[in-house]
Amino acid sequence: MPENKMKKTKKKNRWYETVIYIALLAVFSLWGYSRGADLSDTTYSLANYRFMDELTGSWKFATFLSNLTGVVLLKLSSHAGAFLFKTGGSLLFMNIFTAVLLLAVVLVIFFSMRKFIPSPVLFLGLVTAIGLCLIPKVILYQYLSFYLFTFSCMLILYGIKSGKNLYYIFAGIVLGINLFVRISNGVEVLLIVWVWYGEYLKKEAAADKLLIKRILSDTLMCVAGYAAGVLIAFIIFVIYALSNGSSPVAELQAVVGWVMGLLSGESGSSAGGYSMGDMLLVILDSYLGNLKWALLLMAELVLGMVFFKLVFTDITAEGGSDSETGKKIGGPAAFIKSNEKFLKIAFTILYAGGVLLTFAYLERNGMFNFEYWNTGSIYRLYVVFLIISIVLFVLTIVSKRFETDAKLLSFMSLLIICITPLGTNNHLYAVMNNSFLIVPVAFYIISRIVTMLKGKNMFYPFAVMFLVLTSVLVIQSALFGMTYTFKDCESGEQTRDVFGFYVPELTGMEAEAGHTEALKELYLSLDTLFWKTDKGLYDDGLIAWGSVPGLHYVLDVPPALSTLWPSLDSYSGDDMFDELMAMMAVKKHPVVIASAEEAEIISGIMAGSKPAEDESAIAGKRLVLGGFMIMNGYEEVFSNTGFTVYY
Repeated sequence: MPENKMKKTKKKNRWYETVIYIALLAVFSLWGYSRGADLSDTTYSLANYRFMDELTGSWKFATFLSNLTGVVLLKLSSHAGAFLFKTGGSLLFMNIFTAVLLLAVVLVIFFSMRKFIPSPVLFLGLVTAIGLCLIPKVILYQYLSFYLFTFSCMLILYGIKSGKNLYYIFAGIVLGINLFVRISNGVEVLLIVWVWYGEYLKKEAAADKLLIKRILSDTLMCVAGYAAGVLIAFIIFVIYALSNGSSPVAELQAVVGWVMGLLSGESGSSAGGYSMGDMLLVILDSYLGNLKWALLLMAELVLGMVFFKLVFTDITAEGGSDSETGKKIGGPAAFIKSNEKFLKIAFTILYAGGVLLTFAYLERNGMFNFEYWNTGSIYRLYVVFLIISIVLFVLTIVSKRFETDAKLLSFMSLLIICITPLGTNNHLYAVMNNSFLIVPVAFYIISRIVTMLKGKNMFYPFAVMFLVLTSVLVIQSALFGMTYTFKDCESGEQTRDVFGFYVPELTGMEAEAGHTEALKELYLSLDTLFWKTDKGLYDDGLIAWGSVPGLHYVLDVPPALSTLWPSLDSYSGDDMFDELMAMMAVKKHPVVIASAEEAEIISGIMAGSKPAEDESAIAGKRLVLGGFMIMNGYEEVFSNTGFTVYY
């Protein structure tokens, strides 16, 4: 097809293709907005937004801008819920608003990256990335971190390509603001290495002798932008702290001290799993634990490519016609040459069958499964794909056959993979959730290699292997994204029930039937308990013990402690002891609600039984809480399959 005609065809088709892409991305982004009512991470985040002013722990300032954004969105959600349901329903609208935010970010990526990645490849990558978003979207310290990090990467990419300093300045501003979204986002300054690499590629392409000068200039622009972003966020921080009656300097010092304690793993200020060494170990554990599966697939790929290369050598390339060449050879080589087309088809089919059998073997051995209500269906598969992608990115960077764009995108993806999990102790789940650029770039590099190999014998095994691998990943991620809801029906019980109007803040939501029923019973029972007290039941606040900090949001009750989630390792036993003793001094008597698992242990401690030997951080805090409850005459006043209430 002539070039002009081809361009006209692309323009003619682009508008409806784009409409289809946007519609499908919208469906995937908004899917499942009414499912789930997890009382740990999901509603814990909403409780942080609702009681941000009351909280005194370092966590609210360590994730300051995400909490402040959450406050605004929660107020909008509460108004929307009150307007529609009259009783509440803010969780439903928080899910909708944050899903729309995800869609907006995905569309920005789609329209910004089409210049570098073909639209079909980019679309498939984004659909896969959306499906991989296992973290509840209302957890803004995660998602805002990912979004701003992604925007910074795209701005730097445009800066490298255009040479305009304005892009670097804006990238720095976004990263500087992101520091106040989550304090651990400070590691994102490592993106400066990518800026240097971009200048190095320009030197290679243009023989620029002023490399150092250009690097210093770009770095200065990035640093200036970063300083401006930090200053903007700090001004907002100061205004909030002063309006809330606290000292900005003292709060900032407390946050820095708290984070340093977490990173160092010092007892009293942190707990195991948050030190830098522990975080790196769990990241390494995920890679090493899935390396054997990645090596199996890569070995099968290499063997297939070598086989096709050796068997189907392009004999005619040495010169002469087919007939003349055919006279020079005999035996198996002549047979292969005369039946080459048929044999290529036959061996490609056999190889494809072998690859499919390999994936069946991997499924039988737990690399992935078809139980889309839990992460086992996708996590290991994703890590294997990630390992293979890392290999492809490195090969792209070192190979002379790839153009500048492919090298820049590969280097960017490697940095995202390295930086994203730093600051968490959740293996590679953060990387999995932040694949908005990683997966599209990986798909693009695969498509580029396929194009390079086209017409060569090694094309067939490579195309087969990556067609199967990417198809499995796309299908699994799409089904996972449409089925999985964080900590809902993860046991495999797919029966859900609606909350109706029984629990106002959860109006319009549905969750696992047993959880829904237990929460309804708890909420209704508290009306009876209220009339049994000679004052307001929650005048002294609530201690939600166990993985149920979201009760603060569901019941609309502020925390009695400086944290909403006291059983977390990051809240020390020393701090808990001091706060409980201070309550006793002023005769405060907060309600204690424990999860079913923790209630059994707490009730045992109150009854005088000795708990099993346990050196974990939570064990000491159980004894502290149990002692406090004994000394203050607490009794069990309500219990069901999900919760126990003490007063």
